[in-house]
Amino acid sequence: MRPPDPDVFWLTPPHLMRKIDDLYGPFDFDPCPYPRQSWNGLTADWGHNSYCNPPYLPRGTIEKWVKKARIEQAKGNQVVMLLPAYTDRNWFHDLYDDPCTEIAFLKGRAKFTTTDGRLQRTSARFAWMIAILRPKEVPR
Repeated sequence: MRPPDPDVFWLTPPHLMRKIDDLYGPFDFDPCPYPRQSWNGLTADWGHNSYCNPPYLPRGTIEKWVKKARIEQAKGNQVVMLLPAYTDRNWFHDLYDDPCTEIAFLKGRAKFTTTDGRLQRTSARFAWMIAILRPKEVPR
């Protein structure tokens, strides 16, 4: 397996983004934007309603983004994440077991969009899910 290319972006397909935005938006922050910004989404403060399609590689990367999303959730923010439906991973069960998090599985395997706006020729090798991390009560 060759290492991931840091300059390759797999963007949320526009039709899927519209649907996510209609259901859970509007969003005020994207910690993984394209084009890439000078700040690091893992260390920046996120918005009150953030959308995150994080990088999935290298292995262990998703865990970092889910951990950061849970930190933001604990601050009283909502985070909506597009993630692979890897139900065998610890991060999945951390989300699934949280009563403030809703998980919605997407039917089929969607295609990512390239940076020039084209849909990939082939579908992702995995099913997708949307994790909606609802705000936790912030102690006063």
